[in-house]
Amino acid sequence: MSLTFTLSGNSIQTFESIVTANMPVGQFRLSILSSSQSSSISLATPLRGYDMMSATLRKTDIESSLIFMTPIGEFQTAYKNQGILSSIVLVTPFRGYERMSASLSHSASSMTNILSTLSLDIPAGEFQVTLRHEGSLFRFTTSLEVMTPITGYERMSVSLHNSAENAAEIVSTITLNIPSGEYQLSFKHDGVDAKYTSALTMSTPYTGYERSSLVLRHSGFEDSSLSLNLPSGEYEVSLHNRGSHGQLSSSTTLKTPFQGYERVTFAIQHSASPSDMESSIAIELPTGQYKISAIREGHVSDFTFTIALTTPVIGYERMSATLRHSAPSLSSIKSALTIGEFQVSLDHAGIASEFLSTIAVDTPFSGYESMSISARHSAADRTHIQSAITLNIPSGEYQLSMDGNFVLPEYTVAMNIPDYERMFFTLSHSVSSAIVSFNIPCGHYEIKFDHEGARDQFTSTISMKTPINGFERLATTVRHSARDVSNIDSTISAETPLGHFEIGVKHTGTAERFTSTLSVATPFGGFENIAATAVHSANDLTNIVSSLKFSTPIGQYGAAFSHQGTSLRFRTTIDITSPHSAWEKMTFTIENNSPASTNIEAGLKIELPSGEYAYSFSHQGSAKEFTTRYVVNTPNSNNYDFEALVDHSARSLADIKSKAAIRSYWGNIGYDIKHKGNQQNFKTDITVTTPFTEVEDMSVTIEHDANSLENIQSSTETNTPWGLFKYQVSYSGRAENFRTSLNINTPFRGYEEMFAAFEHAGRDLSSIKTTARFTMPMGVFSAGVDHTGNLRKFVTIVEVNTPLGEHNYRLHLDNNVVDVYNMLSKAMLTIPSGEFSSSVHYNGNPRRFSAAFDINTPFETFRKLEIVMNHAASDFSQITTSASILTPMGTYGYDIKHNGDWKRMTSTIGVTTLYTGYENNIISIEHDASSLNHLQTTIKSGTSQFALNHHGQLKKMRSSLEISLPFQGFEQTGIKVETNIMDLSKLKSAVSVTTPIGAYAYDLQFNGSPKAFTSVFELSTPHQKMNTIKATANVDVSSLSALRLGSELVTPVGQYGFRMTHDGNMQGFRNEAELTTPHSPYNKFAYGINFSLSKNFRLNGELTTSVPSYERFTLDINHDTRTDGFRSSVDATTTVPNYSRFVVSIEHTGSLQSPKTIVSIQTPFPGHDSYTLTAEKSGMLANLVVKSSLQTPRGIYSGSFSQTGSQNDFRTEATLTLPLSGFERFAFEMNHKGDSELSRSHVQISTPFRNWENFGVRLSHDARDNIRSSLTINTAYPGFEEIVAALTHEGTAQNFETDFQITTPFNGYRNFGFNVNHGGHVNEFSTRGTIKLPIVEIPATTIAISHRRELTDFQTSVSVEYNNKKIESEAEVKKSTGRSGNNYEGTFTMTSPYEVLRRLYVTGVHSRNGDIKTGSLDAMYNGHQMVDFDYSYNTGALKNVEIQIRKPYGMSSKVNAGGNNNDATFNWDTTRTDSQVHFDLNMKNEEAEKELTIRAVLPSRTVGFTTTYANAEGRLTHTTEVMWDNSADAKASYHVELSKTTRRSQNIFDGRLSFASPVGSMDATFNHISNPGRQSTTEISIQRLSLRSEAVMTSNGFKHTMTAEHPKLPSNLKLVIEGAFEAQSVDGTLELTFDSEVFTFVGHLSDASNYRQTLYNAKAQLTHPNSNLDAAWEAQYKDDSDIIAVIMNGKYLTSSDLEMKTASLRADINKLRKALDLEIITPVETLALTATEKSHDVEQGIHLFEIVCTLGEHSIRGDFNVNGEDKMIEMKLYQDEDFLHLTAQMVSAIHAKAEVSTTVNGERRQHALAYIAISEEHLISTRFLLSPTLQQEVTQFFNQIQTSATYHRMSNTVQAAVENEIAKKKHQLTRAVQPFQPAIRFSIQQYTAIANGMQSAYDTIIQENHFHARDIITYVQSTLTDMR
Repeated sequence: MSLTFTLSGNSIQTFESIVTANMPVGQFRLSILSSSQSSSISLATPLRGYDMMSATLRKTDIESSLIFMTPIGEFQTAYKNQGILSSIVLVTPFRGYERMSASLSHSASSMTNILSTLSLDIPAGEFQVTLRHEGSLFRFTTSLEVMTPITGYERMSVSLHNSAENAAEIVSTITLNIPSGEYQLSFKHDGVDAKYTSALTMSTPYTGYERSSLVLRHSGFEDSSLSLNLPSGEYEVSLHNRGSHGQLSSSTTLKTPFQGYERVTFAIQHSASPSDMESSIAIELPTGQYKISAIREGHVSDFTFTIALTTPVIGYERMSATLRHSAPSLSSIKSALTIGEFQVSLDHAGIASEFLSTIAVDTPFSGYESMSISARHSAADRTHIQSAITLNIPSGEYQLSMDGNFVLPEYTVAMNIPDYERMFFTLSHSVSSAIVSFNIPCGHYEIKFDHEGARDQFTSTISMKTPINGFERLATTVRHSARDVSNIDSTISAETPLGHFEIGVKHTGTAERFTSTLSVATPFGGFENIAATAVHSANDLTNIVSSLKFSTPIGQYGAAFSHQGTSLRFRTTIDITSPHSAWEKMTFTIENNSPASTNIEAGLKIELPSGEYAYSFSHQGSAKEFTTRYVVNTPNSNNYDFEALVDHSARSLADIKSKAAIRSYWGNIGYDIKHKGNQQNFKTDITVTTPFTEVEDMSVTIEHDANSLENIQSSTETNTPWGLFKYQVSYSGRAENFRTSLNINTPFRGYEEMFAAFEHAGRDLSSIKTTARFTMPMGVFSAGVDHTGNLRKFVTIVEVNTPLGEHNYRLHLDNNVVDVYNMLSKAMLTIPSGEFSSSVHYNGNPRRFSAAFDINTPFETFRKLEIVMNHAASDFSQITTSASILTPMGTYGYDIKHNGDWKRMTSTIGVTTLYTGYENNIISIEHDASSLNHLQTTIKSGTSQFALNHHGQLKKMRSSLEISLPFQGFEQTGIKVETNIMDLSKLKSAVSVTTPIGAYAYDLQFNGSPKAFTSVFELSTPHQKMNTIKATANVDVSSLSALRLGSELVTPVGQYGFRMTHDGNMQGFRNEAELTTPHSPYNKFAYGINFSLSKNFRLNGELTTSVPSYERFTLDINHDTRTDGFRSSVDATTTVPNYSRFVVSIEHTGSLQSPKTIVSIQTPFPGHDSYTLTAEKSGMLANLVVKSSLQTPRGIYSGSFSQTGSQNDFRTEATLTLPLSGFERFAFEMNHKGDSELSRSHVQISTPFRNWENFGVRLSHDARDNIRSSLTINTAYPGFEEIVAALTHEGTAQNFETDFQITTPFNGYRNFGFNVNHGGHVNEFSTRGTIKLPIVEIPATTIAISHRRELTDFQTSVSVEYNNKKIESEAEVKKSTGRSGNNYEGTFTMTSPYEVLRRLYVTGVHSRNGDIKTGSLDAMYNGHQMVDFDYSYNTGALKNVEIQIRKPYGMSSKVNAGGNNNDATFNWDTTRTDSQVHFDLNMKNEEAEKELTIRAVLPSRTVGFTTTYANAEGRLTHTTEVMWDNSADAKASYHVELSKTTRRSQNIFDGRLSFASPVGSMDATFNHISNPGRQSTTEISIQRLSLRSEAVMTSNGFKHTMTAEHPKLPSNLKLVIEGAFEAQSVDGTLELTFDSEVFTFVGHLSDASNYRQTLYNAKAQLTHPNSNLDAAWEAQYKDDSDIIAVIMNGKYLTSSDLEMKTASLRADINKLRKALDLEIITPVETLALTATEKSHDVEQGIHLFEIVCTLGEHSIRGDFNVNGEDKMIEMKLYQDEDFLHLTAQMVSAIHAKAEVSTTVNGERRQHALAYIAISEEHLISTRFLLSPTLQQEVTQFFNQIQTSATYHRMSNTVQAAVENEIAKKKHQLTRAVQPFQPAIRFSIQQYTAIANGMQSAYDTIIQENHFHARDIITYVQSTLTDMR
């Protein structure tokens, strides 16, 4: 690949730049040319269809244009500015969008006269916007007018007229004209600031909303009003003010049209002086007056403020709150807020350094009458502070105090807590030390930390003394010595109660050779000493040897790593050893032999105790063409070997070939892909091979042709074992007029060929016509939509036609909406059963309107439905409305009259129905609610009455509701309520309810206060078992520290009781509760809770029940605070089996720096008895140690983390120990010293994995002057012991030297790196680099680069030297300036010492002369000319391209593209005259006439086609002709004519289709006359065959007649179909007549269902007199609440004796008995079957059925059992005492079995058994048994049954009779169709003649090899043979 860049030019405005990229797929060229008046950019690619793309920008003073040349065509935009007129034009290649333009005309002689017009011309039509402005700033007229081509929106405008001579007189009007009418908004202002009037008026075209206004009147500060006039009435708000700000009276009045709210008043009174203030706000509503008042007396420092609220609501007449405040200064403040019996007070005395503040709260609650909190603070000087906070609540007094001395830089802080005198905290700090002392009642703690030494050698000790027994002293010591990286000795030791722990690390050696040892000493038996040793040796990367040994109490683990070789050829071995017998030794070997990336050979071998595994990989080739193989061999006996092969070739995206094959133990699988073409035109073949028998071979072929977006063709063929699937998709047209189709071919019978087409025409929503057709073997389905009009007025027709008889549908919508209050809509739906129509009409406004709605149907019982409604309402107090509903059953209606408001009203409702006794109903309503203490409402309707009466207030009232109905048992129902509430301490209430069942009543009594009361509730009912219920409640909550609750419920069932007591406060309490019931064993439930919160926390709970095994539950929660921490535990016990006791405890000791926590869990579950988690920490971030362990029944999990040091000098360690074999211990260690300029870091990781025991990384960095960095990686893996990388860099950005070297233990990779020397600047520089590779054959490579001059005119040389061999190359580009632009000449020279490429010389020239560009390219290879070609192209009006190639092959091409007539000539061998092809493309594209001709002149023949299309005045013609040779008879054509006319109410369609070819010709005509909804006639003539179809609609059905005529037919063929539809039945007749033969079929279906039962009847009869065919069938289906019954009877006339034979079937399903009775009566025998459910258990899912079958005198019995609980299905078939037994059972999800057996004469014999189970260890157990004589034994069992023998005799008799009848009927029916034999023979002869002609033409094409057809077939056959 190569990349070339050239740049030439005089300045940044005038230049030319070219970028050329030579890639494997071809050359990409990007050119940029810029001048003072134009700029262009072009891109040339080798991709087909994307050869050339460009963009050109031209600009003058008044005009600018931009042209885009793309593969799909030319895009152009032009902008022109000519003074007051500006325009823009857009040209595209898209059909229908070829040209779009916009223009702007602007004229403004001055700001008082402006005229602007904007026009937009697009395919949808022309849009225009005009703006006019005339006048000055205060008096002007402005208008905006919009014109569109959209129907109904042709013209719209908006105008503004303003007149404002001065600020005291303004008049403005806005007018909007749109299709719905004119809208106007006007504003008028008259007056000045002190007094003015402003009015806003709006008018609309909507009825009832013609005019609305808003008026504001203002008269200074005193009076203002705002009124709003709407159609619903007038609204007004007025404001009146009197007085000044100190003495103000203000009122606001709101007026509305709503009854009862005509006037609402808001009044404000305000009076204020410096010492007093009084204000009030009052609201007058119809319900009364609401008032809020505020009074203030006094000054800011001493005042009283009272706020009061009065309402008309009983019980809330007056409420108030008072605030008293006194504060002479900030050192003395007293405040109190009183609300009822609640009071909050504040008392503060003192200054900031010494004060006392108290807050007190008084409440009326017993036990909480008084509470307070106080704060005392004293700080005479800043070194001594004393503070205390005291809280007084009913449970006692709490205090927190602090006493501290602060002397800087030395200070002391101490804190004491009352009642905890022995608990204190002391911190002493000095410049040299800090002492922390704290004392907890449990004892004294002491922490000490010592450190001595520097970073490379130091000793640190931390110790802690505790009073805890066994933990009196804890200490940890760290000793570290590391003078340099090659000698390190470090130890960490810890003294703990468990014993002495120590970890030691020793390291000696360099990065190339070293030995490291890690030792661990513990006090645990068996783990006293653990050690790990790593040894590493690596001279370079070509030879590495490493080993790691890890000694543990279990044994010794080891790993060895060795590596030899270079990066391309090496061998690496890893050996792992362990003390485990199953994994004593494992070996991994990797071998690589890959000379280059295009030739790779690699393998991996793994040797395990179980066998040897081998993996090999090979790859040859480049990215475009390669072969890859992958092979796997295993030691398994099942031959699990695997092999994969990939062969891929893709020289370009237009030509791809790829194959893949995989061989494995389960079979072979592969694919073969071939692809040719570009994005527009391509063909792809895909073949897939699988190991599955059903789909061994499948292939897919995809062909795609899409030269433009207006014409797309695509097809897919899929070959499968089931046959050929083929899909063809085509699309043609534009967005407003297009056609798309889909062809589907399948191998399935009946679905061999299907076709779908979709056509659309319509530019906008005002006119749309869309059709869709779907053709399949059963016929043609079609649908169409025809829509014209706008949203307010439109006509829409939707039609759906099917081949299913007369199942055609049509919907017609006609909508006319004048405005919102005047509309008329119609709809008509035509379906096979008849025509439906409906209309909606509305006229009026919301207060007064009339509406009508009607529906018409073809059903006799539902011909018409009509609804008419009239409504009038002056307001809500007077309403008159009526409606009538006309239905086929009669008329329904209502009439409503209403007078009055919500206080008093009288209403009358009249309802008209068809129901007997309810023909005319009058409902009267009288309502009186003048006050809330007196309410009376009565509703009457005939003899029915509803009465509601209420007297009294809430404390004492009497209310009743009485209902009288004429229904027996419901003559009188009602409810009565009486209450008597003297006060809240004594209440009595009684309620009685009268129902048809009897009387219900309850009595409620309440005595006492909310804190202590007794309540009794009694309920009586008419039910004998629940005649009396009494509930008693006793509550005493006078004190929250002593609560008593009790209740008792006495019922006829028994007595229920509840009791609860509570004693204590928040520091400690006891709570008990008990629940008793009369239900055993749930007689008693009780719980008790004890809670204590003093110094420690205690919570004990107990739950007891009377349920066995659940008698007692306990829960104990304890939390103890100790001097050294705390302990918490949860203990739960139960009497439930297997859940006896659960215990959880948490113990925490230590300080913040050294805490320790132990969590213990005990459970009753076996295997999970006990878990203990221990976690402890010591130190902070600079010296931190964290340890944790988890003790489980399966072992101990432990871990630790420690960190010491600072940010630039620290050490971090972490360990993890697990009780899991193979994962015993993990460790991490990191040491770091230094900063960003000079630093050293070391990381060490240890694992328990063999050969991976130790990993180490060292990094050193020095960047003080130059850069010196090194990285060392150490591992214990053999062969990877040490890897070292070193980097040095010296110099500046323009002159520098960089060296980078890597040393590894890998053979062949011991030492490698690179060195770079650079000097110079961008336009002239020299660079030399040397690369030292690990490849033996190429020990060092030197690359030198030199460059002179700029990038557009330069000379560059590059040389590569290795093994004393040198390759040199030089590139030079020269630029010259000609008359029309820049010319370029370039050369490239390359020499090498290799014979294959001694010298390569390439020259290229490109010049320009106006629009003509020429160029040439020559290439010399080793003294021979390899490439020689010239080119020229014209970018002007001619648009031609010419290419002449002389070497390596003689070829030429020329293309002329000049509008509608285009041609191209291609010559692929200039030495011959017969190696040329010429193409012609001619187009004609007009609105009414279109024509396309494509012709190709080949050396031997001329091929092409011509197609024409014309459409004018309802007539469409279309002709297509195809030619494939020079002779006149080598043509084929077809011609189509279609027309549509309308005469009176008929639609007439005519059509003609003709086809001509050398094989034959055909002519067909079509005529269709349609009278919608009445009659339609269709005639089709094809050659001599005439088809006629006539459909006539009758009053209750239809009649359809179809006739076929042909000279070869003895008579006409006639088919008549009639149908009749009644309300509940359908009748149909089908009659086929020809010659003297008549076939008749009669059918009937009816629905006789009613509300008691469902009943269906059906009949059918088929007759043919000449063949004695007479068959009849009747059926009835009945379904009621008890039974489902089916009855069928059949009659048939036999040919032998001409007697009617009958047969019947009866089936009954008894829903109550869950039984089935089935009986079949035949002329031979009677068969009866009964099935009864003998037993069932729904909860267990068990159902047992008994089945008895009787045939003649014999019967057979069987049992069928379904057991959901056992998941089993069982069936038994009995013959006397013998039976056949079948069972199937799913015992569980992993256990299933099935069995077949027989029992004969008491002897059981098993014939078949299947059993499968999966154990918990995932072992599969199976058992299969199949008797070889199973079929004979079961057959023998059935032969013994008499019923079976009788059934065989009956079936044989019936079978013989049916066969005999079919034979006779077949002979008679054959005679009936005998007259059609000549016509059938004639059709066969015609078809044979056409087929023979096509076969002859095909043979000629093959023999004479036309179009190379014979060559193609021969090639395909040979290819298929090779593939097989």
